[in-house]
Amino acid sequence: MFTDTSRLNNPLFRKDAFLANLKRVDQLKEFAKRKEVQPAQIALAWLLTLTENELHELDHIFDQNNG
Repeated sequence: MFTDTSRLNNPLFRKDAFLANLKRVDQLKEFAKRKEVQPAQIALAWLLTLTENELHELDHIFDQNNG
């Protein structure tokens, strides 16, 4: 499935988490469709609502799961 082995032990890519995230993506797509925008626009709007502290936490999560 992936050639990059860093995902093999990443909890975000376990089968159950991956399937749950796919469901969230479908929900995001449906929400965006109802609002007549693209899913990326919803994601960017959400990012713009985050505080500095929340952005730092998000950055930490990505660092923790990518290395």
